[in-house]
Amino acid sequence: MLQLTEEQLNKEALVIIAASMQNQLDTANAQLADTNRQLEILTEQIRIMNHRQHVLQDKVDAYFEWVKLKYSQVTHNSTIDKALAYSINQEEYLRKFLTDGRIPMDNNYAEQAIRPFTIARKNFVLMESDNGAKASAMIFCIAETAKANAINTYEYFNLLLSEIPKHQDDKDTKYLDALLPWSKNVQDKCPSRFKKS
Repeated sequence: MLQLTEEQLNKEALVIIAASMQNQLDTANAQLADTNRQLEILTEQIRIMNHRQHVLQDKVDAYFEWVKLKYSQVTHNSTIDKALAYSINQEEYLRKFLTDGRIPMDNNYAEQAIRPFTIARKNFVLMESDNGAKASAMIFCIAETAKANAINTYEYFNLLLSEIPKHQDDKDTKYLDALLPWSKNVQDKCPSRFKKS
């Protein structure tokens, strides 16, 4: 039977305490780094919001004054009338970017996101069957969703094609949650080859 001296027991206890303290320190450092990243994002959003309010507020006010003036001068039920009415009816939402730094000033991101689909849509029409067109559209949507979630599309399709057949007979579809492109599981298994911006 192995017997430890009091000195050896004290050393063992110190090693255990030191390891525990190191784990606590690592956890605290990770939490501080995460908090710092969140503050940097928040600081950037506040900076953007302040800049917009100082530089753009007067221009946005002038735009809406102009829209309201022109609206009273145009023929109703015309195309320009509808465009001006849209601006007036959506004014609250169109101004939102001034007070929230997360909201972009324009919709370029959305336009760029749908552009590949509008190009591919023409190809879907050339499919020999409705089912073929639907299948192509589904695959395209999966690929675009993977790109939007900054994961490697090729690796994502490999993951789907290897995991889904394993559950072919399952009645419960909860396993699909772990295969969604924004899930931690997929983010870890299919990291993008490109850095996130």
